[in-house]
Amino acid sequence: ITGGLCRADQSHSCTSNMAAALRTPLLLLLVAALALAAPRFKACKRSLPAAKLNECVRDSLQKAVPELVKGLPEFGLHTIDPLHVNSLQVPSRGSKSVVSVDITFNNLDIVGLRNAKIKSADVDLAKYRMTSKIDVDGPISLLGDYKIKGKVLVLPIEGSGRCNITLVNPKGEITEMQAKPVTRGGKEYVQVTSLKFVVKEADRVYYDLENLFGGNKQLGNNMNEVLNDNWKQVFEEMKTPVQTALGLAFRTIADNVARKIAFNDIFVTN
Repeated sequence: ITGGLCRADQSHSCTSNMAAALRTPLLLLLVAALALAAPRFKACKRSLPAAKLNECVRDSLQKAVPELVKGLPEFGLHTIDPLHVNSLQVPSRGSKSVVSVDITFNNLDIVGLRNAKIKSADVDLAKYRMTSKIDVDGPISLLGDYKIKGKVLVLPIEGSGRCNITLVNPKGEITEMQAKPVTRGGKEYVQVTSLKFVVKEADRVYYDLENLFGGNKQLGNNMNEVLNDNWKQVFEEMKTPVQTALGLAFRTIADNVARKIAFNDIFVTN
């Protein structure tokens, strides 16, 4: 899986079977978690009881969302709504899968992260770990260019063009964000070593893949109808590789912030 981050312009790019990109809300959490010490964010005291510390982190992350939407140029971060990813390659899961396709996405924009709601946060300062639950009160749309070949529910699928995948009210979870301490200039910073993001559910997923089967409108319309009629099965089969790709993207963003803010400025001692 390959992915790249860059500034999103007005282009509408997304990933077709990327429904799983729900995980996108995770990004908000990660970046915000490391940016708590910035003047615009509320820092949290290490001495707080665990429940109060988690509550402080949750509130700080929620406060960070609109700042992340605007962008944080001092951390080298552009807006996260839309979040732009240069490319994603998703290999087939094998012939035994209900959905067995090879997909490539280019010029991907993920729109709707401004509606992210941080439901909970759980931090372990001693082990440099964090988990969090995130809901999006509204749609997340993935817009961009796709190329696909394989089968869906035993039906062949092939095509390339524009795509629009919209997830309604998705719910996700950072099941693990692990970091390690590094010392630089006499101060302790952290480096994010792993991040796992999981899409738990969505109220609905809508698919619109243009130019399927060489532009044959009848076949293309029929396949889009199959995808939408069986959206739950398609969603479950396609989300794992997309979650992995987005987790890598979120980790990159988190590292940009982590390099700028000392750990003791994120979680203060007094």
